[in-house]
Amino acid sequence: MRTRCTDAHPVFNLSYHPSVQPRKWARHAQHEHHSSILRSKIHQVKIKILIIMVLGILTSCSAPHDNPLDPESANYVAPIPPEEIEPVPTFQARVRSVHTARLFPTTDSYSVLTELWPDSAIQIDSVKVHYDSRAAVRMSLTNEGRWAATFTSSYFQDDYLESVVGQPFDFLVHSSKDSHEVGPVYLFRVLQATPVVTSPDSNQVVGHQPQFNWEPFSALFPFRYQVALDRILDFSIVARIWASDTLSSNQRIVQYPDSLEDDDYYWTLYVYDEFTNSSRSREGYFVVEATP
Repeated sequence: MRTRCTDAHPVFNLSYHPSVQPRKWARHAQHEHHSSILRSKIHQVKIKILIIMVLGILTSCSAPHDNPLDPESANYVAPIPPEEIEPVPTFQARVRSVHTARLFPTTDSYSVLTELWPDSAIQIDSVKVHYDSRAAVRMSLTNEGRWAATFTSSYFQDDYLESVVGQPFDFLVHSSKDSHEVGPVYLFRVLQATPVVTSPDSNQVVGHQPQFNWEPFSALFPFRYQVALDRILDFSIVARIWASDTLSSNQRIVQYPDSLEDDDYYWTLYVYDEFTNSSRSREGYFVVEATP
């Protein structure tokens, strides 16, 4: 007798049983609770480790200072400061020609003026200058704080100094600590021509604020003028009472800026090139009176 297939397979019951599902949820919730506790404990451990590290750093500052490079250590050795090296002093030097015309005597004079001065404060004991291969000449300290020496044309055996142009001048500076050589320095030019004054001149009588006039000076190089005024005190005794600023080469007149007293005077006109070589006019004599 044959058996039906339906009798051979079990029947599965897929119906919902409320008594079984809540137990699974309870186990899941319990697991989440334990995980939260574990994370909290790990976080607390991290905070404790961080606090210990910070305290270790802070307490290390009060540790004994044994490093000889530590200024607070008993073994500290102060470093030796670097030796101060004084800068080598530098100097300025120049050589310039001076051409002077005079009314009495009528012979012009030529000379060479040498000058030296330091660029910074330095105690100088003496300065010497020598020309070419000749013996050194001692220089003198001027009121302007410069060392100077003047050579007349007879020193060079050349009345017009033409042979001196381009020749070397050397300086030797003696200070309290050392000696310094400066140079060579050269003479660049000699001004052979002289400017000419026009008025006042020839004992002309003028007022208390005279104007000074001159002829134009001709040169192939840049130059400037300067007017100088001297008062005749007694015979050959004179006193410089005024010198103008340097004036343009186009200027032909300048006025005395103050009021002169009644007396005898003379004025001169200078020409300077870019190397301060100079040429001076002869004197222009005049008299100041209240009512000329």
